[in-house]
Amino acid sequence: MKKRTNSASMIGILIAMIGLALLIFGIYQFNTARQSLGNALGKLFKGSSRQETLAIVEMIAGGALALVGAFLAFGRRKR
Repeated sequence: MKKRTNSASMIGILIAMIGLALLIFGIYQFNTARQSLGNALGKLFKGSSRQETLAIVEMIAGGALALVGAFLAFGRRKR
């Protein structure tokens, strides 16, 4: 007997993969922003960096999506 995967599980895996991709992209953007001269000047004059802030938001959103996707894929099982 083959075990079928339900649609919620497949959607959960897809959401988790998108979340991980967004998390990795946010980490890349954050590291790129930290090495940028424009970012350093912006931090000097404004005290904060828009590029770093956006990268942090991407990382948080990616992590949250990965957790939600993992819960949908593996958290709920029928008994």
